[in-house]
Amino acid sequence: MLAQVVYVVIRSFFKYLVCNVRGALFDRTGYHDFFTFSLGFFAEVFKSYKSEFTRVHKILYAKQQKLVDEKQVFFID
Repeated sequence: MLAQVVYVVIRSFFKYLVCNVRGALFDRTGYHDFFTFSLGFFAEVFKSYKSEFTRVHKILYAKQQKLVDEKQVFFID
């Protein structure tokens, strides 16, 4: 549940940056990098509280690794 909230927050923030900020630093093609970086940030924060949020940390870390693997495959092909 908490991991799902983190995903929604990251996506919503990126959409806000792309759609509502004039002269935005990001465009739609930067979503993967933005999401990977943001997810890494949240994973590190939850790592600090790993004893309380073990499951959330595992989910975020697994998703982060999946994104890294997807990017490697994307750029190889």
